[in-house]
Amino acid sequence: MPLNTFSVRKKIIIALASLAIISFPLRAVEFNLHALDAEARNNIDLAAFSEPGSITAGDYLVTVTVNGQQLPDPVLLTWRATPQATGPQPCIPDFLADALGLQPEIRRALPQAQGCVSFTARPEITFTLDSASQTLAIAVPQAWLAYTDSQGVPRSMWHHGIGGAFLDYTLFAAHYAPQQGEAQTDLSAYGTAGLNLGAWRVRGDLDYFTGDKAESESDVSLSRLYAFRPLPSINSKVTLGETDFHSDIFDSFAFTGVALESDERMLPYTLRGYAPQISGIAKTHARVTLSQNGRTLYQTDVPPGPFVLQDLSEAYQGALEVTVTEEDGSRTRFTVEAATVPFLTRKGQWRYKLSGGRVAGQGSGATRQPDFYSGEFSWGAFNQTSLYGGLLIGGSDYRALSLGAGQNLTHLGAVSFDVTQAQAARPHQAAARGHRYRINYNKRFAASHSELAFSGARYADRRFPALPDLARGGPAGGHEEKQTFSLTANQYITPLALSLALSLRNQRYWQGADEHTYSLTLGRMFDLGPLRSISASLSAGRTHSERGERDKQIYLSFSLPLNDGDRLSYSVQQGDGVDQLLSYAAFPDRDSNWGMSLGHQHGGGREGVLARGNVQQRSALGELAMAGSYKQQAYHSLNASWAGSLTATRHGAALHRYNQGNEPRLMVDGNGVAAIPLNNGSAVTNPFGVAVIPTLSSYQPIEVRVDVNQLPDDVTVHNNVLRQTFTEGAIGYRPLNAVQGGKGVVVIQLADGTFPPLGAEIVDEESARSVGMVSEAGMAYLQGVAPGHALRVQWSGGDPCRLTLPETFATAGEARRLTCRAP
Repeated sequence: MPLNTFSVRKKIIIALASLAIISFPLRAVEFNLHALDAEARNNIDLAAFSEPGSITAGDYLVTVTVNGQQLPDPVLLTWRATPQATGPQPCIPDFLADALGLQPEIRRALPQAQGCVSFTARPEITFTLDSASQTLAIAVPQAWLAYTDSQGVPRSMWHHGIGGAFLDYTLFAAHYAPQQGEAQTDLSAYGTAGLNLGAWRVRGDLDYFTGDKAESESDVSLSRLYAFRPLPSINSKVTLGETDFHSDIFDSFAFTGVALESDERMLPYTLRGYAPQISGIAKTHARVTLSQNGRTLYQTDVPPGPFVLQDLSEAYQGALEVTVTEEDGSRTRFTVEAATVPFLTRKGQWRYKLSGGRVAGQGSGATRQPDFYSGEFSWGAFNQTSLYGGLLIGGSDYRALSLGAGQNLTHLGAVSFDVTQAQAARPHQAAARGHRYRINYNKRFAASHSELAFSGARYADRRFPALPDLARGGPAGGHEEKQTFSLTANQYITPLALSLALSLRNQRYWQGADEHTYSLTLGRMFDLGPLRSISASLSAGRTHSERGERDKQIYLSFSLPLNDGDRLSYSVQQGDGVDQLLSYAAFPDRDSNWGMSLGHQHGGGREGVLARGNVQQRSALGELAMAGSYKQQAYHSLNASWAGSLTATRHGAALHRYNQGNEPRLMVDGNGVAAIPLNNGSAVTNPFGVAVIPTLSSYQPIEVRVDVNQLPDDVTVHNNVLRQTFTEGAIGYRPLNAVQGGKGVVVIQLADGTFPPLGAEIVDEESARSVGMVSEAGMAYLQGVAPGHALRVQWSGGDPCRLTLPETFATAGEARRLTCRAP
């Protein structure tokens, strides 16, 4: 029977006030029952409010924190009445006790009692329930924890994820039409197909190319097939199949076999290495390709001017080949040495790399594929000193031995020095022997805002053999290397508000021309009258290859910010000619941008007006980039790219943004509810209620948030924050406690026509979550419930009852009466 409007409003206020009671920290409280109607005074249950953290016995889905750090998954726990305590206490199951990260001897000392882990012998471990947020706070003495890094999590909380398959892909299309000559259209793609089986990850790198000038109609290749799995117990990972030999000591090469190596990402943050940084200058909208041993590692499009690639994986080590392909098809190539910080290890700890297998063919001139075995180590011998070395054996013809030391110079930086001796027997040639001396240095000067890194090697003998050279039948390019060094320096000069970046690389050979690359960049931000935050940049670069190719670039630009983040820029670039551009860039939102440029080219046989345009759009499904250019009486070009991923598991499948490398991804299950936005719209659950968050960090705690302000009106999500830590390459899975249903006011009465006690709790039996509380005269405000769900009404000292929500349970101005019956 409907209630009158005035009565409904009055009791809604009372119901909401009842909910508000549990929104504040609780102390022991005595309630003045005379504030209630006379009829309600004898029908009230205030047990839930009388003591802090008090709760009626039963099952509850709670969030668990350990010393303030939240465990990733809500846990369904049972509260049981015990004679030793004043109220019901939580039953802690084995899996939750294991997730606390206790030292092994502490964990083993906790006995089982009636299916629960007993903490009676360790009263210092305390359990405090916050009824308002349904959070169980567990406090553990820090000395009893096995892992105390404040920025990390215990290994017991690292997840290998679930089984599944995926395809990460990037598609490219390019069309170039010269004023004279034949137009050319190229289509290419590269990506990685993956399969996860438990802790094992199987990967295949794919390449595809087709074009007007391709040797065949199309060319599809599987450039690498391998499997790996993390071994967190020994801070390592093992890899089987086709992979790259990454060494801190020896030259890199591709091989087929097995590798076991330490993984720095499993170590505390202070011991992890740095990723290489690659810089250069693009003449036009260009594509930068990073490759090693003939395999594409990374590809991206950059605008004209200086570029810096900083988002590379620290797994890229050794000599990296960089190709800058301009929009007219011309290419600039140079090599970057991805040197790491000197190899230092904490006192008493070891790092190692063990590899074995068969060297892959090193290019078209490969004559041999020898078997090889390698081992290298680093040992923290003293507080600031590490000793390291390695041995590389290639069949019966090749031997290389290296020994070195790394020293932490504290405020002066860190340095390492090593000596390598190698010898090789070559068919129909005299045996080759040689020595190499190498030094590395790195220092960040916090006080002066500067950083300096140096890497150098000297080959004392002309015939120093390297195993990749042996497989090729001779030195790469036909030149024996004599000396190489690279230097990078970054400096910020505070009084001048000036930033400076310098990069030098020089490589000399026993015969042939030297190869060197130099670049210098100056940047400054300043105000000019009413114009604020103008940025100016001056870059100069020069490249000279061993083939005699020379390239010199000078680039000057000014950029003025406009309203809403847009920018107006002017640039002039001098190389074999002079290019001037006036550009406008717009950023309508965080996921889209577009730009246009108009300029003129002069000199170098490139006279004429130049126009360019580009647009970039990111969606939950991937990223689209398009660019076009027109050169007066010369050419026009168009290119486009799309990067995305597809992930599938037993819980569903979803298209999503591109996942970088072997970083983990997280599949979020929205319980069949579509259009749930996550992480500022970077992912949205599809019509099947599934979304995937890509490119998470391995071995680091991650956090995924529901964009609650963007949720559909009829959707309620109870666990708005998902936290987890995954191992490398994992496909994580986390369900959302999402309900697409209603919110509203009902009146609950018992089978005999009376009402449940005021303060009785209403629990959704499917989710085990509290969805409301009974107010005066059975009034209750329910939220996050769905039609057809079974609700349990429970109170202290009485038998619970059960009801099922109808399809419609609340309308404007009315509250529907629902009968709660004994189960």
